[in-house]
Amino acid sequence: MKLIDIAFDLDGCLVDIMPAVEEELFIKYGVRMLPKETWDVETEPYLAYDRIKEIFHIVYQKYINEFDIMPGAIELLEKLYNESDGDPIKIVTARPWTAATPTYEFVHNRLCKNIKYELILTSRNLDKITFLHRYNYFVEDRRKNAIRISKQGKKVFLVPAKYNKLDREYENIIPLKKGVINLIPLVKTILIKEI
Repeated sequence: MKLIDIAFDLDGCLVDIMPAVEEELFIKYGVRMLPKETWDVETEPYLAYDRIKEIFHIVYQKYINEFDIMPGAIELLEKLYNESDGDPIKIVTARPWTAATPTYEFVHNRLCKNIKYELILTSRNLDKITFLHRYNYFVEDRRKNAIRISKQGKKVFLVPAKYNKLDREYENIIPLKKGVINLIPLVKTILIKEI
């Protein structure tokens, strides 16, 4: 039996939500995001964390069907699914519960409309590793999460972003040059396992 051996984070890996966050920050508060060196959103003038968290809630509700899908994401997910024996794609992402319905609708109607999938919504406080038992690989965009998951023995593909530069090489973290599109050639060689 052929099983998919990789799971995915959603934001920053398969979809790009930051243009919508930037737009809503400006519309609601008249502030601009500062160039990002960390994942945390910083604004000029300063905006408190609660206000930024509110923006993410608005974005998940208002813009979710407008999120840009990352180059190669749909092709990769469909290829993984078709090369397996009907194994669903697994997506594990942190989301507020208020965004559950629009997130499921987005994944169902745009990202995985031709394939089976399993979407796990976690809170920020629940480690994603909890949901990755059978997988050897995970795709992540946040350096801190990638390091934590890699220390649990998983190989983590880290998508390129200004906010996730590695300060050194880490065992089990594999930086991608362009994003998930780089994984398409690996589908048959390492991302599908036979049991």
